[in-house]
Amino acid sequence: AFEPGQESPFAGRAEFYELRFGDYLIGMNASRAKTFEVTAPAGVVRAQELTSGKTIDIGGPVRVGPMSTVVLYLGT
Repeated sequence: AFEPGQESPFAGRAEFYELRFGDYLIGMNASRAKTFEVTAPAGVVRAQELTSGKTIDIGGPVRVGPMSTVVLYLGT
């Protein structure tokens, strides 16, 4: 916990970030122990996972493990 005006390199940082940019869906987990989920927009059931290059089923939430990032291309 920080008081207003108190300096800290961790102030303003989140444990999880989710971004939709055009045909890309990005989930970035900055926590050391928690797992988060990203959910694709309605109607999208398959996407290319850019790290592996594989097309995956995203009919449900995609889990993003601790200290990892998932980048999905939804235009497949």
